[in-house]
Amino acid sequence: MTDTFDVTVDPREFSRAPPAHQRKLRTLARQLQTRPFLGEKIRAELIPPRFRTLPNLHRLALSDGWRALYTVATHPTEGREVRIVFIGDHKRYDRLFGYQSS
Repeated sequence: MTDTFDVTVDPREFSRAPPAHQRKLRTLARQLQTRPFLGEKIRAELIPPRFRTLPNLHRLALSDGWRALYTVATHPTEGREVRIVFIGDHKRYDRLFGYQSS
């Protein structure tokens, strides 16, 4: 097994991000290949229902209050993967987690 992870990004989420955030995400994706736990782990009780079937969830802070959420998974036959599942601004992130938006 290699020391790197495959990184995939949900294309619908990626297309919602402004170009500057897309560039930042490309840079972060390269970093996540070798440092999959780069982001902050979200405690299980705080994970939104939409993502509770994932094995774990991590958060990356982007500029201007944007956030990216990703999961790290290993599969015996498919290898190791980091999957970015959410990219959103502060308001969308707050709604996802049920927080009062500022």
